[in-house]
Amino acid sequence: MEGGKKNALRAYGYWAGINLIVFALLFPLADAVAEWRGGAWKIYFDFELRIPLMPQFILPYHSMSVLFLLPPFLLNASEMAVLGKRVLVATLLGCATFLIMPAQLGFVRVMPDGMLYQRMFAGIFLLDGTHNLVPSLHVVYASLSIYSYSQAVRRSGARVLLWLWWCLIVSATLLVHQHHLADVVSGLALAFLLCCWDPSTRVSRRSAKTQKTGMPADETAA
Repeated sequence: MEGGKKNALRAYGYWAGINLIVFALLFPLADAVAEWRGGAWKIYFDFELRIPLMPQFILPYHSMSVLFLLPPFLLNASEMAVLGKRVLVATLLGCATFLIMPAQLGFVRVMPDGMLYQRMFAGIFLLDGTHNLVPSLHVVYASLSIYSYSQAVRRSGARVLLWLWWCLIVSATLLVHQHHLADVVSGLALAFLLCCWDPSTRVSRRSAKTQKTGMPADETAA
């Protein structure tokens, strides 16, 4: 048990570190390039601008940070590797799309009343780009995380709570005026495709081949 816990913590540190570095480098770079180049696309309907700003939803929006802290408590090392690879590919594909098709945010960013809300909104205004919209990585990351956690937990009640949490996060992207419908839909589509992709399949096949032949896969191929 102790060995498994250490392996899980090591896997968490490895994949969290890689994903944090890649995101910190590519996400602001994509937004800066879009701002410098100009010509952002309008990918929203005018009726979306009538969606009311609901400042209280900044709390579930920020709860994404809590999601990222849960893998050591819910996933083993191999499950963390699968989630880590999916998140990494999501970041790479998302940032590539931001560069190819920078989008325009239709909402005017305003500070709501209340010191707590103002501080939390100031944080997302500082970190979130105004052109890194399609797909919403907030939606992608939440979907990938909740899907992985729901597969790992045994109790159905825990799964229900996880997916209710997911609904709040996805809704919050619209209700705090950080994203539009196209961003959410494209984020859900990307998350679905990545959930269908099992990056552990190749490793499993190579391990099975090694066990069958008694030699590493590379040697059998030779």
